[in-house]
Amino acid sequence: MIQPFLMECMLQAAEIDARMTNSCLTPVVGPLLPKDANGLPCKDMWKYHTLTGMLGNLQGTSCPKISMAVHQCAQFNNDPKLCHKHAMKQICKYLLKTSDKGLIYVLDMSCSIEGHQMTLCILNQSYQELAL
Repeated sequence: MIQPFLMECMLQAAEIDARMTNSCLTPVVGPLLPKDANGLPCKDMWKYHTLTGMLGNLQGTSCPKISMAVHQCAQFNNDPKLCHKHAMKQICKYLLKTSDKGLIYVLDMSCSIEGHQMTLCILNQSYQELAL
């Protein structure tokens, strides 16, 4: 499962031109992303929150390899610094290299989903008794 439209939107939000940018081999540069309280603030308007949400969606659905890097960046949504912007761009550049990769879901017909109506009836009866 790949999500090319979401990746395209992310690259636009990160202001990365796929034709002019080199890709990266890893989604992170160092072991942990620091708070960088005395770091340089982002001078330009940048969609940090939007990009964090898009990356969170992508890591949860089709690209779990970027989970740690995305969660490191998501910590700093309230006060992103320039180093956090560079970390986000690093993740996006990694996704450029792996945009044709994704998860493969295999349908297992031996598994089934069972629903039990009785539990819903008991819950409804309990709620009706509370309402009286």
